[in-house]
Amino acid sequence: MILGADENGIFVAEDLKDQELAATLVTPLSHVISWLDEEMAAFLLRELTSHGIRVITGQTQVTLQADQQKVVLKDGTVLPADLVYLDPGDLADNLAGTYFDWQSVGARYALGKKVLHPPFLLGGVYMNLGSTATAPIVSKTTEQHYTNPQIKLGRAYNMLAGGVGRTEEQAKAAGLNPEVIHVLGKIHDPDDPAITLINLKLVFDPKTGAIYGAQIVGPMGVSKRIGILAEAMKNGMTIADLADIEMVATPPYGVRKDPINMLGEAAVNLTRGLSRHIQWYDLPAALAQGAKILDVRNPDEIAAGHFPDSVNIPLDQLRRRVSELDKNQAYIVSCRSGERSYVAYRFLVQHGFNVTNLDGAYQIYQAVRPQDLVYPK
Repeated sequence: MILGADENGIFVAEDLKDQELAATLVTPLSHVISWLDEEMAAFLLRELTSHGIRVITGQTQVTLQADQQKVVLKDGTVLPADLVYLDPGDLADNLAGTYFDWQSVGARYALGKKVLHPPFLLGGVYMNLGSTATAPIVSKTTEQHYTNPQIKLGRAYNMLAGGVGRTEEQAKAAGLNPEVIHVLGKIHDPDDPAITLINLKLVFDPKTGAIYGAQIVGPMGVSKRIGILAEAMKNGMTIADLADIEMVATPPYGVRKDPINMLGEAAVNLTRGLSRHIQWYDLPAALAQGAKILDVRNPDEIAAGHFPDSVNIPLDQLRRRVSELDKNQAYIVSCRSGERSYVAYRFLVQHGFNVTNLDGAYQIYQAVRPQDLVYPK
């Protein structure tokens, strides 16, 4: 049992699973990795569950029953636990006991990797948190030791994640009224010409173009690009600067247009009124108000999974089949990643249709709300 589902907790879960032991992650959040937004974290959640790791979200308080080797969740669920590991990453604001019932364990200080109170193992404490915790023990004073938290990296098996600055949720909580954009980027390794896909998210000020934060999830190329985005923020660069930033584009070493450039271009298009979009969490309400999804993917893609009650016209057929659409109907255009749906959006706007683009398109929605989609039987 791992309480907390940030990078340390995930590492421990993987290690336990590698030893053929059952591993369960429990988190008070709606998703794993506290410094990612829910839809970006969904890709790591999918990776964890595909490897047999159970993840329980939304449990804002737990009680440990050491004598019975059990964990009681807030919803009343009782889980057996031969070993409990505390990852303070997504519990940092709750270490005083609002989330974790310390008294049931009998441990006042938990440092490093172990605390001697079998069968529970408390750990995962970062160096800076450890220094803060030891101060009142050693010197009877309270000290704060912080490292630079700007860039954060983590992984779940083969899925890497990077974050910098504010998440969308944090920016909204700070009253910044942010805009966000998702891009599915294409990259490749110099030694392997095969294309690899990575998901990028940018949180920014739609008026000034200032960058509030960014997140990247994918099997490779994450740390390099999140570092570039961190440096861009440090130097006060805007979304327009990202569109023009110089990236290696020689075919053996990089794609013609790097995902960071695409991220900047997509954000600029949005602020210039060349695109209008909604986020995945706004889609159910829009559909309830009468909008229809126009899916411009190809038939083989539709056959593998699609939105319920959607209209399908592949992009390469849209021009000759546009008469099948109703100009009095509001449409939300989607494809796999948002690239084809942007082209469809521009075409339909020019022909007088009421359309909106689904940011991140099908692949983002499938990651975060797979139960809402229709799949082949």
